[in-house]
Amino acid sequence: MPAACATHGMSPMVSHAVKLGLAEAVSYPQLKVFAAGVLFARTEGIVPAPEPAHAIAAVIDEAVKCREEGRKKVILSTSPATACSTSPPMTPTSRAG
Repeated sequence: MPAACATHGMSPMVSHAVKLGLAEAVSYPQLKVFAAGVLFARTEGIVPAPEPAHAIAAVIDEAVKCREEGRKKVILSTSPATACSTSPPMTPTSRAG
């Protein structure tokens, strides 16, 4: 479970899930996280913040592992990077100033 999931008030629940074996705690070097964010941006057209890029790095690693082992697996990410923005996109007519 990425550090990005450590939302205020969630830490005890996340720690408990790890203790019960329901989740796995992982850590990634910063450059690998940013590389995953760049790959996601180039692939999906959404530039993730650094925090959700941790979850994206974990998802990419899991997908690569499954491909190498010849397994099919559904990988669910609740990363905010995949959520729709409530703000309209910046266009020349909607920019402030």
